[in-house]
This record gives sequence, structure tokens and C-alpha cells, in this order.
Amino acid sequence: MRKIHLFFVTLVSLSTPVLSLAADSASDCKATNYSELVRCAEKQSSEIQISEQQLKSAQKLEGVASQWLNPELDADTVSKGSERSETNASLLFTLRLGGKRDALINEAQSEIERARAGRDLGVYQARLELMLSLYRLSHLKSEIHIEEESVETFLK
Repeated sequence: MRKIHLFFVTLVSLSTPVLSLAADSASDCKATNYSELVRCAEKQSSEIQISEQQLKSAQKLEGVASQWLNPELDADTVSKGSERSETNASLLFTLRLGGKRDALINEAQSEIERARAGRDLGVYQARLELMLSLYRLSHLKSEIHIEEESVETFLK
């Protein structure tokens, strides 16, 4: 009897992350098959949500890198007595020469690829964790069945 109790405690402790994930995803989506369960678990994963936000911000970097810099306006006023004053105004345009603008755009594009790879890695890790948890639950279910059969055999 002690072993059966131990199996149930182990089953609950191992299945808690998967069950809490399933409970959270049950409110947002209804999984009727395995692929829908995986999609729901991926949607609920905080790591994937963070990497999706990082990807969105990285995609905006390319637009920022391709923009021109704002011109600088400078004005100086010099007073020469009470009757005369001199004012100088200058408008400075900063131009990136030597491929600096293209380098910034390429850097932004590589940042997008890095964020996309990070997101994909998070998706694969979440899938692996879910599959391992489901495999453990399946294995524990078969172990409990074997234990119940052996208990029934000795009770006869």
C-alpha cells in the first residue's frame, strides 16, 4: 500500500508543471489533439513570449538604422553696442560616409536573425520539455497499472 501511495505522490509531483500548463492553456484554448496541445503550451510559455517581444523590437531596428539623422540647428547672437547686433545661424546635416549606414542596416538585420534564432530555440526547448513530461506521465501510468496488477495478485 505504501508503494502505491508513493507512486501517486511521484505522479502528482512530476505532472504538476504539465497540469498547471494545461490548466492555464485550458482557459485560452481547447486542445483536442496532440498538436493543438503543443501549440497551446507554446503560446503559454513565458520564454517564447519574451523572445517574440525581442523579435518585434529587433525588427523595428532596421527602420531606425535606415533613417537619416536629424539636422542640427545652431544660432549665435553677438551684440555690438546698443545699435548693432550680429546673428549667425547654421544648419548642419550629418551624412554617413564610407558604408556606415549600410553597416548599421546590416547590423540591424543580423540582430533580427539572432532574435529569430533565440525564439526558435525557445520553441524547441518548450516542446522538448513538454514531450519529456508527457513521456514521464505515460511511463508512470504504465508503472501504476503494473503495480495495481501485482497488488491484486497478492490479495487473492
